[in-house]
Amino acid sequence: MFKTMRVLVAIFVLGFAAACQTQEAEQTGATEEVTVAVDAEAIRAGIEIANEKWSQAAEAADATALASLYMNDAILAAPNTPRAVGRAAIEAGFAEMFTQVKFGASDITIDHLGIPESGELAYVVGSYSGPMINADGSTFDDAGKYVAVFKNVNGEWLLAVDSWSSDTPAGSTE
Repeated sequence: MFKTMRVLVAIFVLGFAAACQTQEAEQTGATEEVTVAVDAEAIRAGIEIANEKWSQAAEAADATALASLYMNDAILAAPNTPRAVGRAAIEAGFAEMFTQVKFGASDITIDHLGIPESGELAYVVGSYSGPMINADGSTFDDAGKYVAVFKNVNGEWLLAVDSWSSDTPAGSTE
């Protein structure tokens, strides 16, 4: 009987401890990790749509439309320009860029897509190619690579970080 009593007390203590931990977790906002199934193909499709919108806005030299594809606190690290932080700075940066060079129809390719388990972020390593138009009207073909971090905001994939660089040797803009 004494042995049975100790087992019952042990069960009671363990149950009480578990109940306290659950209550503490609820009070502190702690939650259990939940594994979510990520639909990589849907994420890729969403990012490809964002890339297509980016190409169209860049070809139209529409700084406002380009900036709308970035998060409010996004970072843009474009070549030959200071880093732009925030949507307003990104819009201003593109507007300034368009006084020097405009993008022709670009081909943007996703070479690698990485998706963390949450599915809310995705990073892309890719390549681009297409004609560039200088302020004087002369053109040159450009090709390069980019790295971008996208975030899913209400079902739309927006750029959080965007950086690219040309493979064209410096001074070879003709």
